[in-house]
Amino acid sequence: MIKFNAPKLKILVVVLLFILCGTTLAFTQEEARINIAVFDFKGINISEMESATISEFLRTGLINSGSFNVVEKENMEKILNEAAFQQSGCTSDECAIQIGKILNVKKMVVGSVSQSFGMYYINLRFVDVEKATSEFALTEEAETGRELVKSTARLVDGIVAKMTGRQQKEEAVMAPKAQAEPKPEEKIILPASLDIKTDPAGLSIRLDGEDKGLTPAVLENIPAGMHKLRLYGEHSGDTAENITLSENQKLIVRKTLPKYGYLSVKTDPDRAEILLNGSQSGYSPMEGKKLPEGSYKLKIRKKGYLDTVKELEIYYGKVAAVEETLGLLGVRQAKGKGAPGLISWTCYAAGAVLGGMGLYFNSSVKSSLEEYKASTVSADAQVLRIEVTSAQKRRNLSYIFSGLCLGLGFTINFF
Repeated sequence: MIKFNAPKLKILVVVLLFILCGTTLAFTQEEARINIAVFDFKGINISEMESATISEFLRTGLINSGSFNVVEKENMEKILNEAAFQQSGCTSDECAIQIGKILNVKKMVVGSVSQSFGMYYINLRFVDVEKATSEFALTEEAETGRELVKSTARLVDGIVAKMTGRQQKEEAVMAPKAQAEPKPEEKIILPASLDIKTDPAGLSIRLDGEDKGLTPAVLENIPAGMHKLRLYGEHSGDTAENITLSENQKLIVRKTLPKYGYLSVKTDPDRAEILLNGSQSGYSPMEGKKLPEGSYKLKIRKKGYLDTVKELEIYYGKVAAVEETLGLLGVRQAKGKGAPGLISWTCYAAGAVLGGMGLYFNSSVKSSLEEYKASTVSADAQVLRIEVTSAQKRRNLSYIFSGLCLGLGFTINFF
């Protein structure tokens, strides 16, 4: 039977527990690391090799930070090639999420490296693959290629700080050297600001996709770098532009946007044609037609009805409402003069018919007079005399009523 010395047994148990706890802690720390991948940045005004180099610096820095399990570039390319995934030009969150799922990582780092006006800019986004959202974005700028590498180190520090709360030194991203360079003094980067005023006032402000209130406004604590600014309103135009802010810069933005009002037109009867400044703009009823602020000449017309013409003003954000009852052609209106219409043309036609009847009766008068003069029998002459007198009366009445109809038509048409 094996006998154990009690003190030695206690020491053995303590050693075994220490080894077990150390092993467990090591595994726990390894499991706590997040699996991430860095996709090669898109190069804007720089070569693909240069942008890939910056991506590799960032990848090296994240590995050296000890905070992440970073997928090596060679392994990433091999997996993506096996999945037949097109790797070039991937800068959107949707593309990053798709690549992250293929690589089986929780986070993806994507972005771009650009050169503009003698400055280099690095913009990156840290994408959560499982949640399909961008957790945060970071921007750095540099004047030279050497400073660009140091900017990459600061990006590593920013990522580690946001994910673990620990700052890393710039040496984590630099290649091994025989003699380390002295660390430069840490520079405090001051934020920029925007002073925005617009005409009209009250426009909505969106900066990098986030609502920032209404104009006029002063936006403070904006990180230096490139940003997308959009100004828009319900009754105005819409403008969007990329702006670059330097450290501690106050950028003044002044914008004048088109102002719009609205026009509504109702007519009786409806389906009347609507013209604005001589151009066809639709038919009545017209509801809320959006028009630039200003003066307009409105003309409403419909076949068989009098035209309506008036001047109107369209004001910013207001509705100009027009209601018109159209008058029939030929009927005198309360305003202005009459116009040729059904009644006047009816009078003209009746006058013409009566005038023709007068001519017919006049020929009958002439024929009866000739017969009367040629007649030798007194009885026949008496009958012919009566016919002549009757024909003369019919002729005269036809002429009189013809003149009256023509005169009435003329009066309605021109007075």
